[in-house]
Amino acid sequence: VIYGGLQALIQADIKRILAYSTIENTSLITIALASYGAFKIELLLIAALIYSVAHGIFKATLFMNSGTVEILTHTRDINKLGYLAKIVIKPTITALLSVLSLIGTPPTLGFLGKILLLAGLVSIYQVSVTMAVLLLVVAALGAALAVAYGLRYVTVYWGATSFSKPKELKLNTGTESSELGLSILNIALTLPVYFVVVVAGLASLDLLYVVPLGLATAMMSVLVYYTYFYVRRGAREESWLGGALP
Repeated sequence: VIYGGLQALIQADIKRILAYSTIENTSLITIALASYGAFKIELLLIAALIYSVAHGIFKATLFMNSGTVEILTHTRDINKLGYLAKIVIKPTITALLSVLSLIGTPPTLGFLGKILLLAGLVSIYQVSVTMAVLLLVVAALGAALAVAYGLRYVTVYWGATSFSKPKELKLNTGTESSELGLSILNIALTLPVYFVVVVAGLASLDLLYVVPLGLATAMMSVLVYYTYFYVRRGAREESWLGGALP
C-alpha cells in the first residue's frame, strides 16, 4: 500500500502514476479480503467487492484519459502539461470525476468502498485491538497518499502557471464521450449500490453519519491541491532557479 502510493507520488509519467496507484488500491482490496478470511467480518468482504468495482471504473477511465492526453499533446510528462482544462472540456470532467472517486470523496463509489473498508477494519478491534490499529494506520496512510497523487494527476489539467497552446494539438480523439460516460458511473452507482447493501443487511444506514468525514476529506483535498499549486509556482520562479528558467 505505502510503496505503491509513494511511487505514484514521485512519477512524472502519468501512466506510471496510475500503474503504481493500482498497486496501492489492489493492496487495500487484498487487505480487506485477507482480513475477512481471518476475522470473518462480512462488512470487509462487501467492502472489498464494492471497492473492486469502484477501482475498476475509475482506474479504467483514468487510463483511457491518460491515453487521450497523450494523443492530444504527444507527451505523458506531467511537468510539460497543466493547461488542458483551458482547451478540452470532456476529458477534464472525466479526470475530475474519476480522481474524486480515487481519493474517496463523496458522493462517489470510491468513497463508499473506502468508508465500508474503514468501518470493517474498525470492527476488527472486537477480536484484536493491535491488528485493528495496525491495519487502520496502513489504510489511512494509503488514503492520504491517494489524495496526494490523485491531486497530482489533476495538475495535468490545471497545474500550469503560464499557458501557450502547442503547435501540434489534436482537439478531437473520438474517445472523450465514452470516457465521460464511464466516469459518470463513479457517482451514478453510489446510491443504488449502497441501498442494495443495506437491503441485504450487510451495512447499516448509520454509516451515513460518516459523510461529514468524507466532506472533511474533500476540504483537505482542496487544501492540499492549492498548497501544491503554490509550491510548484514558487519553484518555477527565477529567484528559486538561480536566475534561469528551465
